Amino acid sequence: MRLSSRIFLSILFIPILGIFLVLTSVKFQLLNYNFVTQSFKKHDSYSKVPILLNSSIAEGEDDLDKEEKQGLEEVVKIITPEFAESIVERNLKEIANFVDGKSDDIVLYFPLQKPETFSLSNLGGDRVKSQMKQARNTSSYLLLVWAIILFLLISLLFMHYKLGGNKKLKGTGILLIICGTIFTILATLAMFFLRHTAEDLIKPGKEPAQNLLGILASSVLPEITQTWLTVAVALLTTGVVLSLFSNFSPHKNS
Repeated sequence: MRLSSRIFLSILFIPILGIFLVLTSVKFQLLNYNFVTQSFKKHDSYSKVPILLNSSIAEGEDDLDKEEKQGLEEVVKIITPEFAESIVERNLKEIANFVDGKSDDIVLYFPLQKPETFSLSNLGGDRVKSQMKQARNTSSYLLLVWAIILFLLISLLFMHYKLGGNKKLKGTGILLIICGTIFTILATLAMFFLRHTAEDLIKPGKEPAQNLLGILASSVLPEITQTWLTVAVALLTTGVVLSLFSNFSPHKNS
């Protein structure tokens, strides 16, 4: 009975741990202004913006008249890495303030047009306002959901330990080894996949918006998978230590 209960708890623990890692990445990484901007700087993403914009313009210059070409050439001269950094970070700050409840609207800044700023809620009407409200309400519950799942994980691990009988530490160690191994493999595969698709995410000749999304993905996603890998290795190491400790100290398992 105890064995079947521990197997059930183990099967339940692994997917819930996966959900917990996803929520952690969303709440504390994707929605974290400092994390995103530091990821951009670490991967030298701002310096890629002028290059990719230039290539996008060159790709479509046959469809432009003389005045449009001249206008775009002036834009390329203005958009330096420093200029791109100031625009991206200002707009990300607006989004972060909205998500954190510090602002009721997202006012985007784009100095290459007139007017230089525009309100996202006013631009899209009532439908966009409703969607923005739903998005912020969802983000406000993320921390609560994250805390509940963390509590659930700790409870499952504690129950798994208590049902271990004379092999509490060893059984819990094996569970952590299994979890660590699974998520190490998943994180390694994700890093391998991203490394080999990075060139496709950012490719000269694509639309500027596509390249900006590619820069975001190629900067932030590797950092998230690295976090997953770190957590997985920590679980694996902890599991090995517990298993070894239980073998050398069998009297402490009871």
